[in-house]
Amino acid sequence: MKFILPLVFIIFLISACSSTEKMPSNIVQFKNDVYISSAGSVVAYQKAFNKAINDASSFCVSSGKKSEVVEVVDPKSNIYEVMIYFKCI
Repeated sequence: MKFILPLVFIIFLISACSSTEKMPSNIVQFKNDVYISSAGSVVAYQKAFNKAINDASSFCVSSGKKSEVVEVVDPKSNIYEVMIYFKCI
């Protein structure tokens, strides 16, 4: 299980690179209406969390919508990182 989440995340990043839509580098489309915002910090979890939330919000605001968090995933690793699944509503 430890290696599944990073592997899934890498697959999403690769698929995002092949997309024709311009998205911020840390925003990846997961399903038709669900996106993933990820961030990491070597200093504090709260910094990573705030960055991921702010990026998700900015992404949705750019299309005239608000972000709604669907799920927060905390991958277990040596750095503080977070993946936030969100929708633009």
